[in-house]
Amino acid sequence: MRRYLLAALVVAALVLAAACGGGSSPQAGATSVGTQSPLATPTDKPLAQPTPPQPGEPIVQVKSGKNLYSPTRDDIEKLGEATITVGGKHYKGVTLATLAAKVSAPAAAQATVLGTNALGTRIAGAVLSLKDDGSSAVFVISADGYLRLAASSLDPSRWLVDVTSIVLS
Repeated sequence: MRRYLLAALVVAALVLAAACGGGSSPQAGATSVGTQSPLATPTDKPLAQPTPPQPGEPIVQVKSGKNLYSPTRDDIEKLGEATITVGGKHYKGVTLATLAAKVSAPAAAQATVLGTNALGTRIAGAVLSLKDDGSSAVFVISADGYLRLAASSLDPSRWLVDVTSIVLS
């Protein structure tokens, strides 16, 4: 089930990237995908928590062009950690730049990160510039095995939990 979800999210990210392509050049820094507010509305209900990845199972899919990297929790932990500080709190995890290097992403790539919003009520995404956010966006493995996005260029209400895919284009 998780593999189908990952594949669907990668396809959705590719469609989103194709729909947003062309035209003027992208702005520097991070933006949120979509126009929905991160604040809960009276009809929002928490999404069902996905099944935690089992040992040896990939926890995220990272893609650039034809290159695909599907690391396990152990693989992510071996990549080394960087620390960012946001609002006086420290977050340790693997940087976007480190994951991008695993798929030979170009330095000017935009990363579309898909997961669940910080409230756990909607599937959400964030677009990050590898050039501007590569070292200031980290992916943190939570105690329950999920991958979470923390980025100094995004308001914490726009951070993602249960990250499933990162597409660089």
